[in-house]
Amino acid sequence: MVIKSPPVFVGRTGRFPVLIVNGSVYRKADWEDFAGGAILDRTGRHRVDKLWDDLRAAGHDKRVLMLDYDGTLSPLDVYRRKVFPYEGVREELSAVIESRCCRLVIISGRWTMDLVQLLGIDPLPEIWGCHGMERLFPDGHLTTGDILEEEMRGFVEADEWAGEAGMGAICERKPGCVVLHFAGAAGESDRVFEAARNAWLRIAKRRGLVLNDFYGGIELRPPGHDKGNAVRAVLDEVGIDAVSAYLGDGLSDEDAFKAINGRGLGVLVREEWRATGAQAWIRPPGQLLEFLRKWAQICGDS
Repeated sequence: MVIKSPPVFVGRTGRFPVLIVNGSVYRKADWEDFAGGAILDRTGRHRVDKLWDDLRAAGHDKRVLMLDYDGTLSPLDVYRRKVFPYEGVREELSAVIESRCCRLVIISGRWTMDLVQLLGIDPLPEIWGCHGMERLFPDGHLTTGDILEEEMRGFVEADEWAGEAGMGAICERKPGCVVLHFAGAAGESDRVFEAARNAWLRIAKRRGLVLNDFYGGIELRPPGHDKGNAVRAVLDEVGIDAVSAYLGDGLSDEDAFKAINGRGLGVLVREEWRATGAQAWIRPPGQLLEFLRKWAQICGDS
């Protein structure tokens, strides 16, 4: 949102410099200067306010909240099997589910079985794992996508390369993808990382796979399986008049932000702002909990 009226500086709130525009208070990190004194509101708070109004007016079967896990509902950490949700997140997710007035969906690159254990809530939401390759319904029914024989050969080759290169211990095999986790791997240099990336890139090109970078590693997966396709599938099921939001933090979430643009609100969940296709920005865990609490409150009141 570009605000053309001149900002009024009001010093500091605590240790943060702030300004006031049209009655709204902005922290320094929330806005960006442009020529002529205009500012860009990175938070997208006017869009979030509209989301709340639309959510109140929407039918119970037309509300959809979609969430990434790592870095969004939980901190980013190299010890992936011990990355639990921020304090308070489980309670807010359970409140949304118990309202029975919203479709809650987790969309992640993790296995669904990992997410079930880490989320630790009952009943569970709908979960799309491995970037949409797996889909776990709230009733426990699990579906998986198809993998072509050529793609499977590529996974086998990537796994074998990792073993021969002494990286078998940091290679994760998941349904429909293989991953090398470099974050936290002792002694792995940039040179070793680049060697692995180049080797897997050759395999990807030869076998028709896609190589993606993420926080702390690289991943091979089939084309067409990404968070954006999962978001589109959910929204197509709900219909064009759905009120929806997707919350994510990483580069793989950009596919989801692109998919929801024009059909709902993409929200970047990150301590520091970065260039993104999301239309709003909140900081975890405080603003994340506020967002989830507001969503649960509106669903619970209707």
